[in-house]
Amino acid sequence: MTLQRGFDLPKKERREGQVPIISSSGAEDFHAVSAKQGPGVVTGRYGTIGKVFYSEEPYWPLNTTLFVSNFHGNSPRYCYYLLSRLNFREHSGKTGVPGVNRNDLHTVEMLTTTDTREQEAIAEALWDMDTLIEALEGLIAKKRLIKQGVMQDLLTGKRRLPGFPEEWVLKTLGDFAHMKSGEAITSACITENGEFPVYGGNGLRGYTSTFNKDGECTLVGRQGALCGAVTHTSGRIFASEHAIVCKAISGNSQRYLSHLFEFLNLNRVSEASAQPGLSVEKIRKIEVRASPREGEQERIAQILDEMDAEIRALESRSKKARRVKEGMMQNLLTGRIRLI
Repeated sequence: MTLQRGFDLPKKERREGQVPIISSSGAEDFHAVSAKQGPGVVTGRYGTIGKVFYSEEPYWPLNTTLFVSNFHGNSPRYCYYLLSRLNFREHSGKTGVPGVNRNDLHTVEMLTTTDTREQEAIAEALWDMDTLIEALEGLIAKKRLIKQGVMQDLLTGKRRLPGFPEEWVLKTLGDFAHMKSGEAITSACITENGEFPVYGGNGLRGYTSTFNKDGECTLVGRQGALCGAVTHTSGRIFASEHAIVCKAISGNSQRYLSHLFEFLNLNRVSEASAQPGLSVEKIRKIEVRASPREGEQERIAQILDEMDAEIRALESRSKKARRVKEGMMQNLLTGRIRLI
């Protein structure tokens, strides 16, 4: 296949239309006129390097990209998957200029089949896997949106569950839980195979030989770009200094507390500084209207837990499908497995 540099198209010259404008990071805008007819294969020339895009319809490849100008009789979809296997970063900056040079790529040797029937069979098998992955990702996104709507209803009292007639009350988060920062731990004490999991502000960091918390906890990240991230844990763990440990006060549900903290998006109240952060005192003072009954809290948490379990199951299926696709590409695009 022959690669060619894309075309300039300043924003001021773009006109409203349906033709996708493809940059090094994918479709970024639309235009009234196409530069190339589909099918087309496009990859980043500089900027975002390594991503490969396929367009069945007419498109406009920007000057930050390389596109296949001549497939030389090969299947376009097969060329798309073939390029997707290439490690572009190995060929970046060879001439001293950051980015990928098409002349360097033209010299890359790859084991291929010249039988277009086999190329199409390979491309079809991989395309079916991509279709499955896309469908799963779409379903995951839909389920997440549904969950957000359910959280909005159940965690604000907009929708009440039967059997719980009591009025919701205005409380601070400090009325729900005891809160304190975790403890310092050095990276030397964290391993991949320790007995107790170590949690920081953004989730699991590794394992260690000691623990400082036992039972159910809600951990809230207190530093960094992902401060406010919520993790629900159970059993013996080590909570590092980068997390705020929240233990539900008697009469409140720990699971409910975790869902409530997630819903509140605590990152928005992070202290204004160069390094975003949350303090225990600031979280304690946040006011929310909530159910006074632990039973209602537990029922709400159960509903949201079930939705989370469904999303996790779909995510597991998506990860498995991606692994299967990777194996298929390794086998089909190297000739280890022949379809014809």
